[in-house]
Amino acid sequence: MPRRSPRRRTLSLATVVVLLAVLTPLAFLALSSTEQTVDRAKAIVPLPPKPYLAPSESRKLPPAHPSAALCERDDVECPDLAMRAPYQLVPDTIRGRRVLRVANAVMSIGKGPVEVRGVRSGALTMAATQYLRRPGGASKSVPGGAGTIVFKAIPAQGRIWKFQDAARFELWTTGRAPRLVRTGPKLVYCLRDLRRLYDWRRSPGREVYPACSRSAKRTRVTLGTSAGWADIYPASYYQQWIDVTGLRGCFDLTHIADPKNRIVESDETNNEATTRIQLPMGRKLVRRC
Repeated sequence: MPRRSPRRRTLSLATVVVLLAVLTPLAFLALSSTEQTVDRAKAIVPLPPKPYLAPSESRKLPPAHPSAALCERDDVECPDLAMRAPYQLVPDTIRGRRVLRVANAVMSIGKGPVEVRGVRSGALTMAATQYLRRPGGASKSVPGGAGTIVFKAIPAQGRIWKFQDAARFELWTTGRAPRLVRTGPKLVYCLRDLRRLYDWRRSPGREVYPACSRSAKRTRVTLGTSAGWADIYPASYYQQWIDVTGLRGCFDLTHIADPKNRIVESDETNNEATTRIQLPMGRKLVRRC
């Protein structure tokens, strides 16, 4: 048989390369749209420049903070908390129960930072007060309180001063009449500048609110997240899970920032984000509905 010319062999190889370049991303997108797997060794997963927000319509908003009207004034720069849609979904088993581990991010996207200051009120508690930034840098306290800062015990880390009711995990049924079926144990957060998300003029280039204090001797602490920054927790972190044992079908996994309206914000309608999942889970994969 006659041998093929080198020119034809080169053209064939180029065609294969082009086809692979086109088809490989399409195959990846098709896979990632239906299921997600995660390397447990990864800690903090970087956020995209514009995290996807998907507010849920199933939950009724809690009563407004008694000082919510402050954010209608021009002499304060109010914060705005938002959640990234739940990500880094990891199946796990805890004491015989099937749980879904999940990463989340509490994002600060308002004109000003979210800041709470605590004053010692008990052996493991501090009374919290929110402070709003004024144009020019001064601060104004918010009447009505901001709940509690607790000295939370974290395995292998000791106790850390964290803000109570900063966020909550919820699992809802889907359809015309959604129903709350499960909640997660994670309620306390540090509120710190862990990762800068946006290159805004009002967003500081360096952290203003560092890691939370571990000192049992502290009588006062300040927690917060600057505008354009986020407090992020990987799926492997303590209590970053929700029990899904025995559940079947499609469910909305919802993360809610400030679920009890302890914090005065400029926008109270964007505090939650949802990822729709299919249960039961596989050993390593969590499928999307």
